[in-house]
Amino acid sequence: MEMFHQIKIRHPDRQSQRFVYRNRPSDHMQVYVMDVATFGSTCSPASAQYVKNLNAQEYIEKFPRAAKAIIDNHYVDDYLQSFTTVAEAIEVTKEVKHVHSKGGFTLRRFLSNSAEVLNSIGDPAEETSKDLMLERGENTGSVLGMKWKIKEDVFTFSFSSNENIRHILREHHIPTKREVLRVVMSLFDPMGLISFFLVHGKTLIQDMWVKGIEWDDQIPTDLCQRWGEWIKLLPHLEKLRIPRCYFRSPYPENLHDLQLHVFVDASETAYCSVAYFRIEIDGMIHVGLIGGKTKVAPIKTISIPRLELKAAVLGVRMLNVIRDNHSFPIKRHILWTDASVCLAWIQSANPRRYQQFVSVRLGEILTSTEPRDWRWVPSKQNVADLATKWNNGPELTMDNPWLRGPSFLHESEARWPAKQSVSDTDEEVRATHLHIRPVNPPIDLARFNYWRKLLRSVAYAIRYIENLRRKVSDTPLEVGILKQNELRKAELALWKFAQHEAFPEEVTKLSKTLGGPDERHGNVRKSSPIYKKWPFMDEEGVLRMRGRIGASIYATFAAKYPVLLPKNNHLTFLIVGWYHYQYRHANRETVVNEIRQCFDIPNLRALVKKVSEAATDGFPPKNAPGSLHQAVYLHRSGLSRSSTSACRSS
Repeated sequence: MEMFHQIKIRHPDRQSQRFVYRNRPSDHMQVYVMDVATFGSTCSPASAQYVKNLNAQEYIEKFPRAAKAIIDNHYVDDYLQSFTTVAEAIEVTKEVKHVHSKGGFTLRRFLSNSAEVLNSIGDPAEETSKDLMLERGENTGSVLGMKWKIKEDVFTFSFSSNENIRHILREHHIPTKREVLRVVMSLFDPMGLISFFLVHGKTLIQDMWVKGIEWDDQIPTDLCQRWGEWIKLLPHLEKLRIPRCYFRSPYPENLHDLQLHVFVDASETAYCSVAYFRIEIDGMIHVGLIGGKTKVAPIKTISIPRLELKAAVLGVRMLNVIRDNHSFPIKRHILWTDASVCLAWIQSANPRRYQQFVSVRLGEILTSTEPRDWRWVPSKQNVADLATKWNNGPELTMDNPWLRGPSFLHESEARWPAKQSVSDTDEEVRATHLHIRPVNPPIDLARFNYWRKLLRSVAYAIRYIENLRRKVSDTPLEVGILKQNELRKAELALWKFAQHEAFPEEVTKLSKTLGGPDERHGNVRKSSPIYKKWPFMDEEGVLRMRGRIGASIYATFAAKYPVLLPKNNHLTFLIVGWYHYQYRHANRETVVNEIRQCFDIPNLRALVKKVSEAATDGFPPKNAPGSLHQAVYLHRSGLSRSSTSACRSS
């Protein structure tokens, strides 16, 4: 508020800060206006920031370092900056103080870990520690307040004997939800230095909400036990001495070799990221804790891989904040996770093929990082794991890997966890919506009762279509008796029509792996009626079956890989009838054996029986084309039978 009062308001704008006032109810109302910016006015913070920076810009040529410090290193009216030497700190601080005084701002109550700096600027320290609580006016009234021990230059967490809190922490006291929330929310840790401990208190609060406990109801026994285990660790926080500086003196000269390492992890209750700086100075490796960030897992249950992905996003956001808010360059950054599925997602060649939840977060991750920046680390060496799992309770000592960094970072890179080869994963793959376009034959198959007549009709239809194309290209037309290759094309077309009608999904999927019997058939669903047939699509687009006979060197291709036909199809009925007539109404097993040399038809024996019974009842007529009598005539006259028989002998 004092900063606002140093800024005068233009005379025409003062009326916007008009108010009425009187000392007694009997007095007349008097109208006042504020001449300066006042606390509570919406524009005051923006105006104060603008005036502060404008004043610095006026002196940027004469005091460039001070102007930059005022613009970049101020948080409202608080000035925070670090220096490599005492002399630089004294010089820049005096310049900042001088520039501010030109704009009517007075900086006071400086704190520094160097007494020489404070004495030189004429503001000796009156405090040995600085309470870093956000609330103005609070010093030691909080349960756990983060403090800066100026002489030791470390951060500590002091445990207060506040009477309003002490009764909540008694050993046999059963707290209410309001009391638990009061204690947990009193813990101030802006940089996440002890977030590996605080997150377990937050998960306890979440469990109270899930159970529907009212504000002034005592928590149940199971939660009370967890509460007791958690508060027993509070006194140990006083023993922590976390260095304010990332690296101890002397100030490192080779900052160009600085590395940033971010660890992420997740569990059913929470997910976390924690970051460290690593640098080698005079042959010694130094690792400094930057901070951590923890979040309680959503109440709505989601899978562990998705939580691991949310932790990865949290780590990337933390990485960006660290890079944007540090003045020294970061040569290399590495992100570590123990989730193989998450790594597979990040290293996937096509992140868009995953569900929207995954693909959106992968987009954010890959915007700021590259897949090569991510590495695998065993769970036992992942320091982020300390925040996501309680185990035997967190270790509140300076030897905790969270505070000093994982042990392998203190060693050479050759001793880091080896990169694990991550294979692609189908988890969370976006569902494929298959739209099948029905394929209708050019001829109504139901109009035909005889295979040979149907075959020749289709062959003539195909010849007609091809002759139309030949006219366009000025090539000779096909005329006269049907040729063997034309009958073969018609036969293939009829098989495909039957397969498209019975197995549309399988045809569509297997057409993508067109190649031969050596191709995999993993695209076919296990619920498919032909899954156990080990189907494949040949080069002509016909579905065929694989089996052990495929290893034979004597069997024909048609016998090794018979064509798959549906049992309840008019075309299949006609083909079986043709075989039945061809073999003179012979024994049914003979017909079955001959059909299997070329086709695989489910319940074939039952279908052959049905066809033979139909023939006994006078179907088809005696002189019908394709019947037994017609077949004998064709054979004696030297004319070729349909190419079905050619298929058997090819």
